[in-house]
Amino acid sequence: MISFEFEFIYALLLLPVPILVRKFLPEVKNIYGDAISFPLISMVKEADKKTYKSSNSIKSKNKWMMVLLSIVWLLLVVAFARPQYVGDASKVKKDGRDIMLVLDLSESMLTADFAYNGQRIDRLTAVKLVANDFIDKRINDRIGLVLFGSRSYLQSPLTFDHDSVKNIIMDMDAGFAGRKTAIGDAMAMSVKYIKDIDEKGRVVILLTDGVSNYGKFTPEKSLKLAVDERVKFYTIGVGATEMRVKSFFGTKVINPSQDLDEQTLKRIADETGGDYYRAQDLSELKGIYDKIDELEAVSSEENEIRPKKELFYIPLMIAMGIVFLMFLINAVHRKRVLG
Repeated sequence: MISFEFEFIYALLLLPVPILVRKFLPEVKNIYGDAISFPLISMVKEADKKTYKSSNSIKSKNKWMMVLLSIVWLLLVVAFARPQYVGDASKVKKDGRDIMLVLDLSESMLTADFAYNGQRIDRLTAVKLVANDFIDKRINDRIGLVLFGSRSYLQSPLTFDHDSVKNIIMDMDAGFAGRKTAIGDAMAMSVKYIKDIDEKGRVVILLTDGVSNYGKFTPEKSLKLAVDERVKFYTIGVGATEMRVKSFFGTKVINPSQDLDEQTLKRIADETGGDYYRAQDLSELKGIYDKIDELEAVSSEENEIRPKKELFYIPLMIAMGIVFLMFLINAVHRKRVLG
C-alpha cells in the first residue's frame, strides 16, 4: 500500500515558531508604528515613509505580504521535513558478497607485455577487460573500488551500481594517482571501508605489478590491520616474466616483472586467509578472476525494501515562486503609489 510520510517528522515542530516569536519577543518601534521584527520584513515595509502616499494602502499591502510570508514559512518547513511517497514493502533475500577491488595505477601498468587478438596491450588495458567481465557476473554482489599509485583513492564505496564502477575502471589511466606504488596505503584504505560489514563477507582483491615503494603505511603494518579486522585478501601479481624487445644490438629477452614483490603478496594472502595468484598473460588473469568467482557466497538475512520517492522539491519550488511573486507585487505597488 502506497503511503505518504515525512523523513524528518519532528521538523514540523518548527511551524509555530513565528507565532511564538510574535507572542514572547518584545515589540519594536517601527516608522509605521508597533511591529514585530520578522525575516524578510524589509520586503514588507519600505525604509522611507515618503515613498508612500496612503497609510491604508500600506496596511493593505503589508497584510497580504504577511500572509504570503506565512505560507512561505509553512512550505519551507514542510520541505525541510522531506515528504515522501513510500511504496509497498517487499521481502528480499539474497546470496552475495561484498568485494573491494584494489587496483594499481602506477606508471609500470603501461608496460605492454600482454596480448589481445594478436596485438600487444598494456597491463592496465588487460585489467580493464577482465575486471569488467568479472563485475558483469556479480549480479548479487556489492562492489567497491580503490585505485592507488603514490596515493590511494576510494573511487566507489560498496555498491550494487555496477555500471558506475565499470565506468570508473574504463576511465582510469596509469599515473592518475602518482608514479609510485603505495601498496600499504591502499590496503589500509580498503580495510577502512570494508571492516564494518559481515565478517564472512570482507573480501579484498588486490592487484599490482610492482613493489611498495611509497606511502605512510608499509604493507606489513597494513597486513596487521587486515588480520585484526579479519579482512581476507586475494592478491594478484600481473606482468609477463619474459618479453622480447628490440635494441641496437638486436632482439633481447627481458623480465618486465623483475620489480614484482611476490613474496609480500603471498604473505598478505596467506596471513589473511586468501590466496595469491600470478597472471603472466590475459588468459591467466581471466582464470584468476574465475577462481575468485568460486568463493562461497555470503547469505544475507531477509530484508524489507520499500521504494521511496522524494517530494521535498515541490513545496520548495512553490515557496520560491511565492517569494518571486512578493518581489513582483512590491515593485508594482511602488510604481502605482509613486504614480
